[in-house]
Amino acid sequence: MAKIAIILLLALPGLSLGFSPQSSSSSPTRNVVSSVQREMFSGSGGGSDSTDEAEQAAKSMGMTLPEYQLAMRMRNELAQTLTDFRSVGSNDGSSVKITYDGNVRPVSIEVTDEGIASGKDQLEKDLLKAWGVAVEGGQKAAQDAMQTMQKNIAVEMQKMM
Repeated sequence: MAKIAIILLLALPGLSLGFSPQSSSSSPTRNVVSSVQREMFSGSGGGSDSTDEAEQAAKSMGMTLPEYQLAMRMRNELAQTLTDFRSVGSNDGSSVKITYDGNVRPVSIEVTDEGIASGKDQLEKDLLKAWGVAVEGGQKAAQDAMQTMQKNIAVEMQKMM
């Protein structure tokens, strides 16, 4: 179960739980992608693999075919849950509203005429407050979804034994 959960965590590069490394544009980077990463993380592993391709991918990761299929199914379910989730943050009033998804990515920002009329300093405070609430909700949703996924993996793994 731990192997599948770790693989799934690595499969969601857009997921940010507050531990994203800062990138530096001054240092050159190189992307090295193994064949396992290409097969598993390209999005093609969600059930569209032929049996031979899936067996090969599973073998290269030290998994059985049913474990690999479970990992792909759980990855897809987690990704869909996070994409569908919405966390809305607002200031104490309703002049500023920011919406994030479960991947902690902004979806929308709404500022009313009242918010704009409140002045630059107040608007900045309201935006920061709404942003904090929305991001916190998105992070909590991601953590909850990961915990649910891990429980589901444990249940499914028990069925396999």
